Amino acid sequence: MDSDSDDYERAREKQIKENRALLESLGLNSESVRLRSPSPPRPAKRTRTVKTQPASVSPPVERQRSSRIASSSRQTYNEKELTRRSSTRQQKAAKAREGERKSKRLSASRSKYTEANTSDTDSENDYVPAQPKPVFQLKKIRNPSPPTLDDSDDDTAVFTENAPLPTRLPLKAGMGGRGPLSFEKAWSHFRPNLTPEEVIRGGAFGGTFFRTCYSGVLKRDLIAEEDIAELPQAWTEGLDQDVYLKAQEYAEEINMFGKKAGQSLQAWEQAGWIARQDPRGWFQWYCRFYSGRRSADDARQVQRWQRACGPAGRFKRAVAAKVAKAGAAWDDGEVAAVLRQVIWQWACELSQEDYEAYFA
Repeated sequence: MDSDSDDYERAREKQIKENRALLESLGLNSESVRLRSPSPPRPAKRTRTVKTQPASVSPPVERQRSSRIASSSRQTYNEKELTRRSSTRQQKAAKAREGERKSKRLSASRSKYTEANTSDTDSENDYVPAQPKPVFQLKKIRNPSPPTLDDSDDDTAVFTENAPLPTRLPLKAGMGGRGPLSFEKAWSHFRPNLTPEEVIRGGAFGGTFFRTCYSGVLKRDLIAEEDIAELPQAWTEGLDQDVYLKAQEYAEEINMFGKKAGQSLQAWEQAGWIARQDPRGWFQWYCRFYSGRRSADDARQVQRWQRACGPAGRFKRAVAAKVAKAGAAWDDGEVAAVLRQVIWQWACELSQEDYEAYFA
């Protein structure tokens, strides 16, 4: 170790001598040469004395914490517990919503009460205690068993042209409206209450049903005069055919209930409802069926009528529901006028007996 220190010192002194000799050879004095002038001494840092008034010692302020967080302890994740709590919250929310709905129904059911023999409506006792609003519910009625569809490949087959005309059945005593039509026993489940003549004279299809038009099924024009000519003369006697049968423009004002109802022939064709033997649609089939023709397409057309206007038919039932909701008379034509026009074009008109059957 000592020898190493001695070697280092000798090397250091040698280096110093070499540096000094270099400076002298350059004419420089190692004592007088400075790389930079020495910096002046820094003045002593002045400290500012601040006079302070003795202050009262305030207690430490405690950080505010949510009372909910403070009162609850940290919980671990438990899937079953969370599921149970979520279900409970949903049940409570559902009960709250139901309570609100009931409250609104009760509020809406508050009705003004006036004695029968007075016209005073300013008394403090005009209102009776709130009563639940009556809820009407139509009785469920079933259609008769539908006829069996003909499995013949030829849906244009005609079996007879001379079936007997129907008779009209009477309504129950005291009931208003038209009684149903009764065809032969094989068609006892088909009970419209309007004849084709009544439909036409009352006003239907905006007066356009028998107009000249193109048939997408037959790929040719349907000629108005040809189809009208096959109708019994009594049905159209004295009737303006240009207005009630073959008008080119739909005129809702001539309809029985003054409303536009139904779809176009093109829409019926696209829906697949039109058969080749009756290219104008259901009402043309009905005119021919009523007059005595029986064909392979009868069962299908009767099924369509049942779904629309049978005892459980959606359109007739909808008329009854709207009448009940409005608190109107069964024959009030201002209520459900469009639907009344729809079923009129299906040879059906709501009778008092029909209406009351939904609430019997």
